[in-house]
Amino acid sequence: MRMRILPGCRPVALVMACLVNVAALASPTLGQSLERWYMLEMSGQRAGWSHSTQTRENATITTDTNMLFNLKRGPTEIKVTMGTSVVETDKGEIVTMRSLQKLGAMEVEQKYVFREKDVEVTTTQAGASRTATQPRPEGAFLTPAAAEEFLKQRLASGAKEVTIRTLDPTTGLSPITATYTNFEPAIVKAQGRDIETTKMRVEASNAPGMPSHQYVDAAGVVVRVETQVGGMNVVMTLSTADEAKAATTKAPELMISTFVTPDRPIEKPRTTTHGVYRLSITEGDMPELPATGSQAILESDKGVARVKITADTFTAAPEADASNPAFTAASAAADSTDTRILELTKRALKDSGESKAQRAEALRRFTHTFIRRKSLGVGFASATEVARTREGDCSEHGVLLAAMLRADGIPSRVVAGLIYADSFAGSERIFGYHMWTQALLEIDGVKRWVDLDATLGKETPYDATHIALALTDLADGESTTAMARMASVLGRLKIVVEEIR
Repeated sequence: MRMRILPGCRPVALVMACLVNVAALASPTLGQSLERWYMLEMSGQRAGWSHSTQTRENATITTDTNMLFNLKRGPTEIKVTMGTSVVETDKGEIVTMRSLQKLGAMEVEQKYVFREKDVEVTTTQAGASRTATQPRPEGAFLTPAAAEEFLKQRLASGAKEVTIRTLDPTTGLSPITATYTNFEPAIVKAQGRDIETTKMRVEASNAPGMPSHQYVDAAGVVVRVETQVGGMNVVMTLSTADEAKAATTKAPELMISTFVTPDRPIEKPRTTTHGVYRLSITEGDMPELPATGSQAILESDKGVARVKITADTFTAAPEADASNPAFTAASAAADSTDTRILELTKRALKDSGESKAQRAEALRRFTHTFIRRKSLGVGFASATEVARTREGDCSEHGVLLAAMLRADGIPSRVVAGLIYADSFAGSERIFGYHMWTQALLEIDGVKRWVDLDATLGKETPYDATHIALALTDLADGESTTAMARMASVLGRLKIVVEEIR
């Protein structure tokens, strides 16, 4: 019987992370009461819209943005909605911010209330709320609307380079630094007319290697934003409401188009324990790949990286990882305090062994069988949602297992990368983008990150065809940033299989 795996599940999450960055560049200008619509296209195909409003009441300014994305994985269409809201004073001081995301069947809301010394963060999903206190972001930053006004002023003064540090609700309390350069005049067609704009290159700290081009008119209005994601040209253009919401005939496909065919096939991939791979991209620099318990970096030089994977031995983890609270904390993606997740964890461990390694493997096997519908129709659901719907692809397997490991006191994180498949979605002998889990376990008296892939069957927790590209502790906002970092290789990656056994 052919083993059921789910390669190709990550590109949607990667692209969504980048689309959010693109939409964030089109915020209204400070102090205006206005409404703007943008239509979103990918490789010439309609992919959704963005709608922003800004209202001023007394001494506060509220900026709301709502986005809808229509994407496809093979024949399966996915609809994703996201919304953000930022309230600030007319002096540019942040009061509250809020994000609302529906990446699966359930909405996840996060609200941030900024106080003098800290921030109260409330996460609500599946009808339950969890409140935590986090420190305010370190250093100075501008609110989104104030950042746009600052950029407008700097452009008017003739600046050659502008650097802005700001917050976006979708990335939580981690400030984003955007650098604007290469200013030049350009004519852009939008809303049925030619508009004089200033074209600029934008590089954001949460999407390294993926610059955008932004076109801004004399009033500071963003008319057009362009970026490359996975070899696809992503464009957001100022439009009317009717233009933005016009029905799409064919959503862009984001899975099959990202598969990577290596230089030679791999026989019996699920039984491999050792692999050496040479990764390269067609242009630009290869992102820095992570060294993990099973993955060693043999070479890393600009556009090339060589990695060695050992599926049966794991190197020692950095000492700091054992005490890092991020690997045991509850988050929106992996809420280990959720009542349903606690119930499932108890059920999964009913007949398990006593060692942490045995318990981790029991949780992996349970996750594999618990998710009954191995579906590509889910965007990026949280563990809380998966615990109730029992549906999802590799990302849902990964976050549910991570949450249950934490519920049992085992530090965990997830890996975004690639896995080899003999066949999937009509393609043969390919690497597809994938997600799996790592547990921090003690082996021979040493803490080690051990890979656990819940999409694989009972006898195969992991194999040597998994290539890690990015790691995330699933902290609020951090997973989006990790996905955006990884998206720069989509559609440009080449893989040479140097050794396999």
